[in-house]
Amino acid sequence: MSRGIGLYDMHTVFVYGTLKRGFRLHQNMKDARFLGQGILSGYRMHRITWYPAILPDADFQVFGELFQVNGSTLDILDDVEDRGILYERVVERIGLIPHGNQVGLNDAGDGEAGADKASIKKHLADAEARHGQTSDLKYSDSKSVNSDRSPGLGSNSMHQSGALEEIQAFVYVYLHPLEEGLISSGIFEE
Repeated sequence: MSRGIGLYDMHTVFVYGTLKRGFRLHQNMKDARFLGQGILSGYRMHRITWYPAILPDADFQVFGELFQVNGSTLDILDDVEDRGILYERVVERIGLIPHGNQVGLNDAGDGEAGADKASIKKHLADAEARHGQTSDLKYSDSKSVNSDRSPGLGSNSMHQSGALEEIQAFVYVYLHPLEEGLISSGIFEE
């Protein structure tokens, strides 16, 4: 049973480590719909044994994947992430990487190949129409993420200039201070 969130309500989640397609905990996202890849600015990534964690830091970015999940899957993710003990679920703005400019994140798995911003907007609008209410997680055309600080992307000009459109999504942020194991590229690889 869903704890405080409707079983059939749809939510957008940004994952950056072991929940991504092709990684060991992705099976917990069996009912999730892959939306595309994104960039979370203002966070740095650390490796904690076999899994990553992120903490706020204005000088870094984290790359990951966006998924649409129902309330039941969100509850499962809360359990997997030890919400309230190791991680907290927060709402953040994620810069959408256009399908033609997807970075080299893990492409294994059973998700769709990618989604452009129009299909993400349509999916969110359809979900709101089905439930007769407005979601608190919205697609935004008016805000942008400064993507000038993209460590490790080399000559990828799309990320070195201009701005990305944003979507709000739930993100799991580590609750404890970290100094070691910094992954400066912001891309988790097993």
